[in-house]
Amino acid sequence: MIDPTAESPEPNEAEAVELDAWSARFAREPVGQVPIDLICLSEGASGVLAESSSAADVIRRKGRLGKIIKVSLKYGNRSWGEALTLAFDQVESPLFVISEAGAEWNRDILERLLKSVDHCDLVLGCRPCESVAGRMARRIASFARGVFWGAGVADPLTPYKLGRSDVFRKFPLQSASRFVEVELVAKANFLDALIDEIALPVASPWNPPVIGPGLRADQRGLFRKPRFRHPVSESHGFLDATEPSTDDQHDSEDGTDAFNPSEVLPRDSSGDARTPGIDG
Repeated sequence: MIDPTAESPEPNEAEAVELDAWSARFAREPVGQVPIDLICLSEGASGVLAESSSAADVIRRKGRLGKIIKVSLKYGNRSWGEALTLAFDQVESPLFVISEAGAEWNRDILERLLKSVDHCDLVLGCRPCESVAGRMARRIASFARGVFWGAGVADPLTPYKLGRSDVFRKFPLQSASRFVEVELVAKANFLDALIDEIALPVASPWNPPVIGPGLRADQRGLFRKPRFRHPVSESHGFLDATEPSTDDQHDSEDGTDAFNPSEVLPRDSSGDARTPGIDG
């Protein structure tokens, strides 16, 4: 029988367990109700579309939307890797989302990602695959990516990515094509990030990824000479950044604030080891 008059221990005392060095590598503090910056990928959409995208709307309704950073190659033969590296330099909130301007989001998707990121550094939402052949092909591709790149996730190009910002400022991204999203997972994994992949049954169906031109060159360059330190180099204008205000007023007519690439400062950091990604 429990004595109702007995003093119960404080929650912190009851749960205070000192972790050894190995276990501590796999422990993450819950992120709490922090803002989320949106990195919106686009190959031709305007800043207005990024601002009014489904991802921005869902995060805004949740009361968590921070800065919106549009990543586009509209300036010519630029690199997705350089553009995303600059985007991460502009992220200010503790959490970020990488999505596409045309991707459909809903509250359930965001809730699932937020629940998972409490125990990891990066969570990817895996889109449902309707065909048996497609699921088999995806499993094989996931296994191959895990063996060769340490990025054994089923849906690396998913427009449903949520992560902790501090991890992804540590390294540059060097791929010119959309293979950069595989590189993102591989380098984070190598630098000891915890990566999770969860099923999103309510998301739009998965289609075979289209990496675009430059895939083979990116794979060769990343395999032969991966870079984990930010070089001191000139910045390029890939981005438009906006900070949504409560009254939805913006400094420019199209809803975006101009980004000054000269303000980007290179960072210098490195790491080691690995922690696997998920499923299939």
